[in-house]
Amino acid sequence: MANAIPYAKSRYVRLLILFLCALFAFLCAMPAQAQSPVHVVQPGESLSQIAVRYGIRMSDLVAANGIDNTDYIYTGQQLVIPAGGSNTSRPNSAASSSDGYVTVGRGDSLSLIASLHGMSINELMSLNGLSDPNHVWIGQQLRVTGGSGASSSYNAVATDGSIHVVQAGQTLSQIGRRYGLSVQQLMGINGLSNPNHLCVGQRLQVVGGSSTTVDMSYAPVAGSKRIEVNLATQTLTAWYGDSVALYTSISSGTAGAPTVTGRYRIDRKYATQRMIGPGYDIPDVPWVMYFWDGYAFHGAYWHNNFGVPMSHGCIHLRPSEAEYLYNWADFGTEVYVHW
Repeated sequence: MANAIPYAKSRYVRLLILFLCALFAFLCAMPAQAQSPVHVVQPGESLSQIAVRYGIRMSDLVAANGIDNTDYIYTGQQLVIPAGGSNTSRPNSAASSSDGYVTVGRGDSLSLIASLHGMSINELMSLNGLSDPNHVWIGQQLRVTGGSGASSSYNAVATDGSIHVVQAGQTLSQIGRRYGLSVQQLMGINGLSNPNHLCVGQRLQVVGGSSTTVDMSYAPVAGSKRIEVNLATQTLTAWYGDSVALYTSISSGTAGAPTVTGRYRIDRKYATQRMIGPGYDIPDVPWVMYFWDGYAFHGAYWHNNFGVPMSHGCIHLRPSEAEYLYNWADFGTEVYVHW
């Protein structure tokens, strides 16, 4: 019986050593979350700033931390930086704004957003139609493509060929399968920058047409509509944000009766109208939209010389395209006519 106690103690010590070894091995096998980098929120920081700093998408940062309100973070809060980020202060504009937009967060300013995306404040203001460099608000979406170092144009085509009108619930892949085209082909043909940005009634070129270049610097801020008329090229572009809803050739005023230039808004609309003036009296002019005084967009059924100045100052379109534009444009839609 004299050796029983030392044996028991020895057995206990061996079991304790085995337990400690197993615990050590278990702790060493848990690097995933323990080694995830953590950022401590500083005064004035926003989620968008932090995402840009680490080269990750803001949505990934929000998901990794279970954040419900993206406008509310507090000084001292610890945020887990998800995999894919890097501990660097150099911005990754592509990661933070893969769709070409950034969302203004708390503490953001135009100067900060511009510098993060390699732009001047004036470029950023011009792209987004801003007049006050000191007025931005939390949640505002700003376009950050089209500045210096970014592509300012993309391919689009006129609607002279076969057209598909987008219906509710349709996707680019569905439309592509119908016409034997890939999503990439449809995007290239129609100058689409985002395959998920389609609107009901949008007209898509699906056959033929000649490729041209559309300058994205004329696109309005996201969610806004703008009708842009280029008198030099005799073309019209109907913009919805940076998506092209319609691109086609037009006939503007001749040298003796030029079309006005400047920025205006649609203020009157008539499905048909009789137009009378010096040397003309035309009944049933279709799909008339006035943007300033006696200047209007309307269909022209009496000629097919689109691409050549033909009017007394109005902007002529093919009747089918005039109808589309009439239904697409709301009262107050911006009109920009330029050379």
